[in-house]
Amino acid sequence: MVVDKSLGKVLRLPVIAGFLAFILLIFLNLPASSILIFLPKNTFSLEWFHGTLWQGGAMRSSIFTPKGPLNLGHIEWKLVPLSWLKLSPKVKLRAEWGEQSFSGIGKLGFGDRIEFLDLSGIVDASTLNSIFPLSIGGIIHWELDHLSFSSKSSVLNTSGRLDWRMAKTFVEGKSFSLGSYSADLSTVEFNSTRAEIRTIQGPVLVNGLVSIDKGNYSVDLSLDGLQKVDTNSVAFRFLQLLPLVDGIHQVKLEGNFP
Repeated sequence: MVVDKSLGKVLRLPVIAGFLAFILLIFLNLPASSILIFLPKNTFSLEWFHGTLWQGGAMRSSIFTPKGPLNLGHIEWKLVPLSWLKLSPKVKLRAEWGEQSFSGIGKLGFGDRIEFLDLSGIVDASTLNSIFPLSIGGIIHWELDHLSFSSKSSVLNTSGRLDWRMAKTFVEGKSFSLGSYSADLSTVEFNSTRAEIRTIQGPVLVNGLVSIDKGNYSVDLSLDGLQKVDTNSVAFRFLQLLPLVDGIHQVKLEGNFP
C-alpha cells in the first residue's frame, strides 16, 4: 500500500497547528506571577498577584531606586496579542495608588532595559522627596510618547512633555509657591535626552535646558523673579549662591547620578 506523501503533509498541518495552539493556551493561562520572568531583576517589586499572565495584576507594586522604593500601587496588565505574533511582546499597563496613577504600553524582554510607549500619569510631587534630596510639593503630570531606561548602562531616552503644576518648595516648614512649569523632552542622540524648561505661570520665570547623557547631567537655567517669592527667606538664600547676569540669576550645574 502506497501512502501519498502530499496527503501526509496535509494531515500534519492541523496536528502542528493544534499543538501550537495548545502550548499557547497553556502559556497564556500561566499564573500572573509568571510576568516576573520578563521583568528586569532588582528593578520591580510585585506582590499579591491575581489573574493570569494574559490578564492579571498585583495589589502592591514598586520600583527600586538608589534611595528606596517608589510605590506604584495596584497594577493591572493585559497582553497585546498581535505583538506576540511579531515576537515583540507588549503589555497594556495601568497602576493606581491614591490620587497617583499611570498608564501605558510596556515592552517585555529578558534584559535590564525598561521601555514604555504612550505613557501618561500624575503624581504628587512630594512623593519624590523620599528618593531625592528635595523639599517640594505640587502635581506632576506627564504625557510621553516613548520612555526607555537601562539601569546597567544608565541610558535614558524619552520624548514627550512633563508639567509641574502648583509648584512649591518648603523652607523650615514654611511653604512658598513658585508657579507652574513644563519640560519638553526629546532624545537628541541614542544616549542623550534633553529637557527644555519653561514657565507656564508664576512669580519665578525659568528658562533653559537640562541634559542627561549616559548617567551624566548638565543644567543651564535662568531664573528671574526669585526676589518676589520671599525676600527674607528663600530668595535671600538663593541669591547668595546664584550668579547674576544682566539682572537674571543663572544655574549651571554638571555631575553624574550615583
